[in-house]
Amino acid sequence: MFKGLFEKKNCDICDGKIGVLGNRKLDDGNLCKDCAKKLSPFFSERRKSTVEDIRKQLQYREENEKALSNFVPTRIFGKRRRVLIDERSRHFIVTHQQDWQRGNPDIIGLDQVTYVNLDVDEDRDEIFRESSDGKKESYSPPRYEYEYTFWIDIGVQSPWFDNIRFQLNDENPRSRHDSMYRSYEREANELRQTLLKREAPAEAAQAGQAFAATPPPEPQQAMGPKFCGSCGGSLNPMEPSKFCPNCGAPTGV
Repeated sequence: MFKGLFEKKNCDICDGKIGVLGNRKLDDGNLCKDCAKKLSPFFSERRKSTVEDIRKQLQYREENEKALSNFVPTRIFGKRRRVLIDERSRHFIVTHQQDWQRGNPDIIGLDQVTYVNLDVDEDRDEIFRESSDGKKESYSPPRYEYEYTFWIDIGVQSPWFDNIRFQLNDENPRSRHDSMYRSYEREANELRQTLLKREAPAEAAQAGQAFAATPPPEPQQAMGPKFCGSCGGSLNPMEPSKFCPNCGAPTGV
């Protein structure tokens, strides 16, 4: 009954032989571990994916690797796992590699970001003291020591993944009121604002739109004199006439 379980298979992507422990099962086929390494690190739906799905993703990953040569980071967030942002092209990557091009990190457009959430985990351990008879006992009231871990969740519109979660801090603050905690909190908020910032029109474009939106003033209708120069009678300036209706003298219009 176990004959098929240990039978060697071929990878449906590269056609290479798959060892006993090297198979990565797909919905309708098999994937070797070498091809699996080329998939996005944020991809988690392998077992539900078809061979064709994997082919399409690997093609995308090849194109992504070529595009990395044009990626120029201008801002960096994080220590353990970093977010590098190219503000010029409005794209970013998330990587733990110091040499960020290694591992072929996914290039993600800022317009693909749907949300950025900060999740702070609090780890609390009680502090005990030794009693007079040498036993461990609680303080009254109980005392605790704390550690805080900062997690970032980024929602992404992508065919291959929809969420990126990583730890922002490399050290754990021990109080919500110390400078380290406030520093990580501030960095998380700056990251959120940067990733959710939508592209604003260039000032020149705005100026052009402003000019286009303001039509030139319409030519005003010529107005005639208000009074007759001969008899002093009132005239209608909105309906100028060549002759005064009162005395018949020319009005000069």
